[in-house]
Amino acid sequence: MIKNCLMQDSKTIIISITSDISLYLCNNVLKNHQIIGTYRKSNKELNQFKYNDKINLLKLDLTKQSNLKNFVRKNKKILNNWSNCIISIGAQKPIGMFKDLNSDQISESIDINFKNQIIILNLLLPLRKKREIKNVITWAGPGTNNANKLYFPYTISKIALIKSMELLDFEFQDVKFCILGPGWVKTKIHKETLANKKKAEKNYIVTKKILNGTLSIDTSMKDINDCVRWIFDSKKKDVGGRNFSVKHDEWKKLKFLDKIRKNHNNFKLRRKS
Repeated sequence: MIKNCLMQDSKTIIISITSDISLYLCNNVLKNHQIIGTYRKSNKELNQFKYNDKINLLKLDLTKQSNLKNFVRKNKKILNNWSNCIISIGAQKPIGMFKDLNSDQISESIDINFKNQIIILNLLLPLRKKREIKNVITWAGPGTNNANKLYFPYTISKIALIKSMELLDFEFQDVKFCILGPGWVKTKIHKETLANKKKAEKNYIVTKKILNGTLSIDTSMKDINDCVRWIFDSKKKDVGGRNFSVKHDEWKKLKFLDKIRKNHNNFKLRRKS
């Protein structure tokens, strides 16, 4: 029987440690982990890790597929025997109607929001720790449950990522793959909507209202942190391969597991009759 990995001193890889969610997790649920965090560009946010001997920072530009193999080969010893992997990279642009986008914009968005995340996973999985259940967590986004006409490449990438977590969870018996929809969170990603006032249409207004506090529908970082802890603590057979909403699902309640267990199709990408 393969057991869940222990939280204390687990080796955790964070792809994009400078994302706002990653930064919060590092200082909370992951604070006792040995962390390997990747970053694209050095910035002031990395200063908080300068004297932390539990955090190892590695430069990686995930927007370029050609970088990925070399990154893993170069850092194999550091990356080896990981127990958890959290991929927090993402970009909403290009924003606008599909008919107004060009092929390069669409391709670049799919690369960063889906394809290159799957490729880095493919390269990292052979380096995972043996004889325990590992955790892989990725992030879903808005529009996966309804039509979101202004964020086409971003939305279809997230949908592909949702299905990928289910397929990988089925294939790898020693890895628990999950994808979490954080809801609307106050993070840097919304700068892209603010920079595209005309193309973002009503989303620009909603974003402004949430950021200035006149509309309160956002998800707290604490809830995201607690949901990640819940995934870590839960059994693969219960949460593996599923897509959970931090904001709307009742994962805080014990009876929520009963709902999951009633139907193996729950919280997965399915047609409804």
